[in-house]
Formats: sequence, structure tokens, C-alpha cells
Amino acid sequence: MPGWRHAVDVCLNRCLASLRWFPTWMKKFKAVISLLRRENAKVVIVKDLARSGKAGLSEMLSALSLPSFAAWRWVTLHKCCKQLGAMIESLAGAWNPRMYPNTRDPTSIRLVNEALCSEEWLKKLWYVSWVADLLGNMSSWISGCDCHSVDDPDFADCPRKGRRLATAHRYVNETVEAALREANSWTPASWKLGVAFWLQAQGCTRATCHQIQVKFKYLEQIPYLLARLPEPGIAREAIRQYNLFPEGQHHRVTIEFLKLGSSMRNDIHNIGDDGSGLSDQLVR
Repeated sequence: MPGWRHAVDVCLNRCLASLRWFPTWMKKFKAVISLLRRENAKVVIVKDLARSGKAGLSEMLSALSLPSFAAWRWVTLHKCCKQLGAMIESLAGAWNPRMYPNTRDPTSIRLVNEALCSEEWLKKLWYVSWVADLLGNMSSWISGCDCHSVDDPDFADCPRKGRRLATAHRYVNETVEAALREANSWTPASWKLGVAFWLQAQGCTRATCHQIQVKFKYLEQIPYLLARLPEPGIAREAIRQYNLFPEGQHHRVTIEFLKLGSSMRNDIHNIGDDGSGLSDQLVR
């Protein structure tokens, strides 16, 4: 697959960067992540929470393991949101701005205080988490397989992990359609941040879905189209695209399948309009 994860990374970047409030929000998010990754800081906060009777939250924070932003990729945001989301409201409710006063970086602690003491920041976290989850799941999907779930004990040894070209186009379309349905169902009350935020969230989501379709448009072109020969009309479309250009301008895989006079070209030509009739050679 040509840069699947990179394409998803770009979509996530462009999506969130289009939101006016995101750069300021992100500074505070990074400050929170940075603080909770520091072991000395975490020990102080964990002890303070335990002393105040919040043993469950203290244990959750003690077990928290957040990825580093040093080797930044945008899908890192998905991992951070997923882990932090399980406890962020409880942490914000218990947060005391004087909990961790001693630091060489007062600006960072100020950003953490502003984030955890702001209801608006927390509500925006849920939208960022929704977007990050949408695209983070897309990024990890490609390394799975169509025959096992990730929880299946046989998944680890499956030889078909990462071999998802045949179903990639359908997966992208279904993901985009589901995201658009959900975004179109939102109202100003959905995020509780007013009409302006609602319009931005819907517009950003729609633009992201369009960007995903653009980035994965190559799945509708040869040679990638050849992975979908059992689908109705795909064999005819593959031949049509091949005939548009001289043989020398095509990818070597395309030529292998569609060269005039070859046995595989004849087999593809004989596929029915409904996708039936694949020869043993094509199935292999």
C-alpha cells in the first residue's frame, strides 16, 4: 500500500489545523501530556490524590503510560486522547492548581492549570478525540486482516495481516459515509459550545472526509483496481483505463495483467459484468 499511514497522518493534520481554536488548545494539551509523562511530577500528583481520598484516580494516574511527542506523528494524538480520555474528567475535577507548584517551567504549569480548570477546553477535547479516533482507527486498520479480529488469539500468527488491498476501497467509503452521517446529525447542543463551534466542527469533519476521499482516490485506478476484480463492473473499468494510454506508460503490474494477447488479459475480459467468472489463474 503506498503510504497509507502517511496519508491518514496528513488528513488528521489538515483537519485539526483548519480549526481556529486548535493551536491554542494543542499547546495546553501538550503541556498536560508533558507533565503526566514526567515521573517526578506524576509521583507528586499521585501522592496528593491518594492523600485526598481519591485512591482510584491515583492508581489510574500511576498506571498511565503516554507516548512521547518527541517522535511526533499526528496519530500519536489518537493514542494520547484514548489514554487520557478515560480519566481526564476525574483528574480535572480533582485538580488543585497548587498541587504541583515547584517547576522550572512555570509557563508549562500555567498551561496545565488553564486546561484542567477550563470546561471549554475539556469539551473541545471530546471533539479532538472523536476526530483522532476516526483517523487513528483508519491508520491502524491497514495492519489488520479480514479474517480475524485483533482480539482473536490466532490474529498474531495470521499470514494475511496487512494484505487488505482488496477491501481497502470499501473500508474507506464506509468510514467516510459513517462519519458524515454522524456529523450531519449534530446540533448546537451536541457539543454544548454554541452555534459557532458546531458549524466549525461540521465543516471540519466534512472537509476531512473529502480529504480522505482525495488521498485514497488511487484505489479506483489501475493497478490497485485489479485487487477488486470480483466486484461488479471493475474488470471492464480496468480494461478501459488500460486502453487510455500506451503500454509503456503503465505500471509493470498493470502490464502483467492487462497486456494485449496475454492469458490474464483474456481471463479479465471474460469476467462477467457482475464480477463472476474469475479464472483459477486470477484467483491465485
